[in-house]
Amino acid sequence: MPLQAAQLAWKIPKRVDSIHIVLERNSDPTDVENAIAATLPKGLQLRPPPTKSPFAEETSLSVRHGMVTARVFLLLIATLVISNVYLISVTERQRQFGIMRTIGASRRQVASCITVEAFILGIAGAILGCIAGALGAEVLATSMEGLYQTDLPGSDIGIGVVMAAMLFGIILSIGSASVAIRQAYHMSPIQTMQRASHSAQAPNTRLRTIGAFVLIAVSSVVLATSIVGWVPIEISAWAGVCILLGLVILLQNVIHAISIAAAALLRPLYGHTIPWLARRQLLRHRLRTSLTVGVLFVAIATGVGLAGSVIESVNDVRGWYRNTMVADFFIRAMSPDMASGQAADLPDTLGNEISAIQGIESVETVRFVRGRVADRSVIIIAHDFDRAAMVQFDLVQGDWTALPEELEHGEVVIGSVLAKRAGDLSVGDKVDLETDSGKVSLTVAAIANDYMAGGLTMYMKRSFAERYLNVSGVDAYMVRAKDDARDHVKQELSSIVGNYGLMLQSSDDLQREVDGMMNGVIAGLWALILIGFVVGAAGIANTVAINILEQRMELVVLRVVGASLKQTRRIVASQALIMGLTALVPGVLSGALIGYLISLTRYTVSGHAVNFAFHPMLMIGTLLAGLIMIYAVASVSAIRATRSLLNRRS
Repeated sequence: MPLQAAQLAWKIPKRVDSIHIVLERNSDPTDVENAIAATLPKGLQLRPPPTKSPFAEETSLSVRHGMVTARVFLLLIATLVISNVYLISVTERQRQFGIMRTIGASRRQVASCITVEAFILGIAGAILGCIAGALGAEVLATSMEGLYQTDLPGSDIGIGVVMAAMLFGIILSIGSASVAIRQAYHMSPIQTMQRASHSAQAPNTRLRTIGAFVLIAVSSVVLATSIVGWVPIEISAWAGVCILLGLVILLQNVIHAISIAAAALLRPLYGHTIPWLARRQLLRHRLRTSLTVGVLFVAIATGVGLAGSVIESVNDVRGWYRNTMVADFFIRAMSPDMASGQAADLPDTLGNEISAIQGIESVETVRFVRGRVADRSVIIIAHDFDRAAMVQFDLVQGDWTALPEELEHGEVVIGSVLAKRAGDLSVGDKVDLETDSGKVSLTVAAIANDYMAGGLTMYMKRSFAERYLNVSGVDAYMVRAKDDARDHVKQELSSIVGNYGLMLQSSDDLQREVDGMMNGVIAGLWALILIGFVVGAAGIANTVAINILEQRMELVVLRVVGASLKQTRRIVASQALIMGLTALVPGVLSGALIGYLISLTRYTVSGHAVNFAFHPMLMIGTLLAGLIMIYAVASVSAIRATRSLLNRRS
C-alpha cells in the first residue's frame, strides 16, 4: 500500500524502516556511498540490497560454480563434434578436392574452401544460438518467477552480446575445423582421387602421446591446487576439461585394444566374422573413430559426474533440512528473505496466545539480526533453544552432548561457510562479533552445515543476543505438539494466525515444498544426461553414415557372394555398437571420478565436504540407456543404408 496509508494504519506517522537509493547511470557508487555514510547518525547502516549482498553471493556461489563446470564441458563436447563433422565432410568430398587440384587449384585454395565454410557456419550457429538463448532465458525467467513468487527482469540481449556471440562462434568453428583444414591442405591430387582415403588416420606419433600425458599431468596439478584453495576454484572446471581432452587424445593409442574387447562382447550376438569386419572399417579411419568415441565419452562422463554431484548435493540439502526443521509447526508473517534470512516482525501478544493452547509441548522463538564478523556481514539467529530437543543443527564439527550446556554459557554455532571465510575456524576458536559497544569475543561451540544466508550464519542463545545486540521482537515461532494432540493444535493455530493474517506451515508442508524443488533439480540432471546421449548418438550416426558410403562396394560384394540383407545390416550395426561400448564403459567410470573430484571442490565453495558416494543404479542405468539408444541409432542407420544402397546395386 502507499507509504502514507501504511503509516496511518499502523499509527506511526513519518516513520520508515529503510530508505532505498537508486543511483544515476553515470554516478560512482563508491563516491555516493562515502558521501551518504558521512551524514548518517549513529545506529544507522548503509549496505547494498540483499540481492547484491555477501549472503546472495555465497548463496549463488555453488550454482555459479556448477554452471561454469557445465559450460566448460559443453565447450569441449562442441569442439569434438564440430571437428568430427568437418573430418567427415572432407572425406566425403575428397573426389571434389581431387578434381580441383587436378585442374590447377592450389593447396591454399582447397583449404580456404573449408575455412570459409567454417566461417559462414560459425555465424549461422551464433545467430541461431542467440535466438535459442533468448527464448530459453524467457522460459527460465518464467519458471523462476513462479518458484520465487516475484517478478524478474527480462533477458537483456543487445547488439554487443550478439556481436560477441558471433565472434565466439567464428573462432570456435574455425578452431574446431583446423584438423580438417590441415588434412585438406596436405592432400595430393592422387590421394584425393582414391575411393577410400586414409588421410583421416592420424599417425600415432610419440610427440602427440607425450603432449597428452603432459597435459593430463599439468591439469591434475592445477586441479589439486584449486581443491586445496591455492588457486581460484573456477579454474578447476578448465583443469577437468583439459584432463578429459588429454584422455581423448590418448584414445587413438588404445582404441585398437579397446575395440578388440568391444568386438569380443558382440560375438555371442553376431558371431566372430561380423564384429571383425565392423572393427576393421572403424580402424581404417582411426582419428574419425576416436573423435566420435571421444564425443560420447565426454558427454557420458560429464553427465554421470554432474548427475552424481547433484544427487549428493540434494541429499546434503535434505539432510540439513531434516536436522534443522524439527518443529511440528512454523508461524511467521512472511517467508525469510532467501538472500539475507530476514523476515517481518510478529505481534507481541502472539506468544501468549500460542502457549495457552492445550497439547503444546514447547514453543521457541527465532529472531534474525544482521551483524558483522571478520569484516563480513552475517546473520545472527537468536534462538531460545529447547534443551530437550537440541537436534537443530547439521553438525560438521562439535559434540552433540555438550552443545546444550555450551550454548547456555554463551558459546555460538557458526555456519561452515562463515568458518571457512573467517580464517578456517574450528571448535574452540574465538570469533569477534562487532556490536554497538565494541567487539565481543565468542567461543565457537560447533560448526554446522547451513544453507540459510549462504552459510554466513551465527546461532546463539536469545538471552545473549539481547545482551550484546539489544535484540527484541520475534520473526518466527517454532511449535512442537504432543503426538496425540497434533490435529487439535493445528486447528487452534490456524484460528489464531487467521486473526493476524500470518502464515502457518507444518513440517510436512515444508518437506513437500523442499522435495518439490529437489525433484525439479533431479529432473534437470536426467535431462542433462539425455542431452549427452543425443549428442553422442548423433555423432555415431554421422560416422556410421560416412562409413557406409566408403564401404558400399564391399557390402555389395558381400551380397553378391551370398551374404543376406540381415547380415549386412548387422555389420553396419556392429560398427555403432563397438563405438558405443568403447565409449560408454570408460565414460561411466570416468563420470564417477569426475563426481568425486567435484565433491572435493565443494569444501572450498561451501566450507564443508559433501560426502561422496558411488551410485550404482545411476551408472548401470546410464550404461543400459546408452546401449539401448545406440542400438536404436545403429538399427535405423543400418536399415536406411542397406535399403538405399544395397538393394539398388544388387
